[in-house]
This record gives sequence, structure tokens and C-alpha cells, in this order.
Amino acid sequence: MTAGEHLERTRDRIEELCAPLSADRANWRGQPGNWTIHEIVEHLAVTERRLLLGVLRSLKGNAATIEELAEAEGKAEMILDRVPVRSTKITAPEAVRPVGGYGEWPGALEGFREARLKTLSAEANASEEFDRRVFPHPMLGNLTLRQWLLFAAAHAERHALQIEEVQIEEVQIEEALKQAGRE
Repeated sequence: MTAGEHLERTRDRIEELCAPLSADRANWRGQPGNWTIHEIVEHLAVTERRLLLGVLRSLKGNAATIEELAEAEGKAEMILDRVPVRSTKITAPEAVRPVGGYGEWPGALEGFREARLKTLSAEANASEEFDRRVFPHPMLGNLTLRQWLLFAAAHAERHALQIEEVQIEEVQIEEALKQAGRE
């Protein structure tokens, strides 16, 4: 599957999970400190926008050294296999934490749609320069620009799973409250 296909698949998954949501459902918070679906989608929009800016800036820079390219080699599979896994808790960097920057729901979903459209456009127009340039990920080290596009898809997949977790938790709490009311 190409990076573009991964990007389209995860875009569609986020849409499927989020488009039908009311503002109340998008803003429902389970455990204290957990993100709402609205906040998750805002994080996706902000992260993807910043990621694409980094990719485009890197295209203007020098080609990667042989050592930098060697460090990035083989990371595509690792990105697709490990980034979506939710068993490891990762704290988002301050710059990409949700702060309400997209206003009311579905503003964040619109922001994600716009960012993903630009990412898909960059992927569709990607030249071999995307394989000759790198910039570092804070946890994964140097990634080629094409690998960064795969990371965007894997990151969205990770958060689609998180959205599903929030939705399951909401249903479980509603069911428990109904059961408690019957007793």
C-alpha cells in the first residue's frame, strides 16, 4: 500500500468515526485527564499541519547525508507497525496539544480535513526528493520526507483507535448508569 493509500484510508476512518457526531458526543470526556474526541481531532489537525510544514521546509534544504539516509532506512515498516499501537502511552508535545484553536465542533474535523487534503496533495506530487531529504522525529530519529507522510497516516490510525476507545467508554458508562438506575 502506498503512502497515499494509507493517508486516504486513515482519513476515511476518521471521517467514519467523527462525521456523524453531535457536539455533545464529540466533547464527552471519560476519565479526568483523557482527551475528548474533539480534542483528539484537533491534535490530529494541528500535528498534520505542522508535519506538512516541516516536510515542505525540508524540501528547500540540502539533501541528506549518507549517514542520515542510512539511519532512516527501513523505518517505513516500523512506522506502520509501531506508531498505531496504543499499548504505549505517549504524551503529546506542548505545541500539538489541543487548546480549542478550532472553536466549536466540527471545527477541528474541518481542520483535519483541510490538513489531510494538503498532505494528500503533497504525496501525490512527491518527487524522488522526498526520499533524499530527512528531518528528525523526536522519538523515531531521522525519517525521510516520504516516511513522514506514512507517519501522518499511522498517527491518524493511532488516534482513530483512541476515538474508538472513547466511544466504547461512553457506551459502557451509559449502560452502567442505566443498570444502576434499575437496581
